[in-house]
Amino acid sequence: MKLRYLLGTLIFCCTQYAYTDSAETKPFKFRDHFHFKQLFTGSWNNKDQIGYSAISTLSGPFDLAVRGQFTGFQPRPLWEDFYAGRIDAGAGIYHQRTGTRLLAGKLETWGLATRTRTVWIHALPWFEVHKPSGADLRTVYVASAPESIYLNLISPEFDLSRITSHFSFPLVVSLQNAALFNEENYFFLQGSSTAQIAKHHKFRFEWCYTEKSLPERRQSTWFSEKRYLPVREIRFYAFNLMYAHPWVGFSTDFACSEIFAWGEDFYLNGGVRIGKRPWRLSFAADGAGMY
Repeated sequence: MKLRYLLGTLIFCCTQYAYTDSAETKPFKFRDHFHFKQLFTGSWNNKDQIGYSAISTLSGPFDLAVRGQFTGFQPRPLWEDFYAGRIDAGAGIYHQRTGTRLLAGKLETWGLATRTRTVWIHALPWFEVHKPSGADLRTVYVASAPESIYLNLISPEFDLSRITSHFSFPLVVSLQNAALFNEENYFFLQGSSTAQIAKHHKFRFEWCYTEKSLPERRQSTWFSEKRYLPVREIRFYAFNLMYAHPWVGFSTDFACSEIFAWGEDFYLNGGVRIGKRPWRLSFAADGAGMY
């Protein structure tokens, strides 16, 4: 008898809680959880071409965002040769709080690999240009850019203050790993570790590696003949070490490349920044040489 009484009381209480909770719950509204953005841009040049881009972004819960876009160009006026235009599509999934992303399409990259692969067409390696590596979808049509798939995983910041409390300084660490593959049989791997010690001391270590097969070369011109080169592999790896403080900063890159039937080479640069805003004093230097 007591058991039946307790069971009935429990069912009654659960029913009352469920009814009260359902009455206080707000109805689901799409606009409270999702936000949609649309951007259209266009331009024209002296080659009688009109460039355009259409970008759509849908932001949802859990800091996730989905992006789709079209970029291309069209000869003007449009009615003369409508099918002569070109168009590219791209898509991406983003985690807005950490920066983690999965992209597919034509990409624009920056960071360590970009600074060290084509060193002679860039400006001096000031401390301010030593930015972390990353990539995003191109918003302008570029015919020569290959289609790529890019995955960048960035961890949230890990607060290790409890572990380092014995040394009397707080420590916050974050990790990043990325991979890129494209239709030209090219892949790229990259990783970095960032540590924030106390409030003003920041360290970053970054590395990248890439490998690609270069096709056979037999071409020659009327004024010179290039030597024959078979199918060959190119390997490229680079490292970056950075220290930043409000009053002083230092960053350096080291890169090395190996190409069959050509040789090996290295590249080294460094940048130093002294002072705080609005006045700063910066130094930069770089160099390359054969082994």
